[in-house]
Parts: sequence; C-alpha cells; structure tokens
Amino acid sequence: MTQTKFRALDREIEARIDALERLASDGGPASVRAAYREYVDSLAKLIPYVREGRLVQGYFHYQLKVSPRYEYLRALLAEAGTAYASTARETMARTLAGSALVILLAFGTIGLLFQRSRAKGRRLAEQN
Repeated sequence: MTQTKFRALDREIEARIDALERLASDGGPASVRAAYREYVDSLAKLIPYVREGRLVQGYFHYQLKVSPRYEYLRALLAEAGTAYASTARETMARTLAGSALVILLAFGTIGLLFQRSRAKGRRLAEQN
C-alpha cells in the first residue's frame, strides 16, 4: 500500500470513530456503551500501525483485538435492536388500545349528552 492509501485509510478510520461517537452519545445500554468503548479503544490503537506502515503488526492487532470487539459490539447492538423493537411494538399496541378507548368514551359521552339534550327539549315542549 502506498502512503496515500494509508492516509486515506487513516482518515476513514477517524471518520468511523467520529460517527460512532455521535451514534453512541444517546446514552444507550451500559453493556453496549462499554463494548463500544473497547472497540473504539482497540481501533484507535490500530491507527499508529497504519500511520507508521507497520502492516504486519496492524494486521495482527486487527485480527486479535479490533475484529472480535467489533463482532461482539454488533451482536450486542442486534440484541438491543430486538429488545427496542419489541418494546416499540408493545408501546404501539398500548397506544392504539388507549386511543380506541378514548374514542369509545367520547362517542358514549356524545350519545349521553345528545339524549339529555333531547330529554330536556321534550320537557320544555311539554311545559309550553
């Protein structure tokens, strides 16, 4: 690899770290945050190897440290996504049920008010 390609790879790694920092800033689950930190730390330790052109050491560091941590982080994110999706489905079902209940209560209230209004109209008509 040429020095230009190393610099491009270095910039790409830095950009990915920045993107991950932005994504992780929402305060997700502690296990995901910890795994993310370990991944970023191992990725940051890869940068000097790339900058200095020590490809063999960089390759071994990547295989032994970065890649396993990335896979672990990916697995945790998949689990969290599944949990969030389940929670979202439950919340949506509760919201729909609550909305339906409010609509039914509104129709019932309107019906009751209508009946009272008609009854009051009849009483007024009978008095006159």
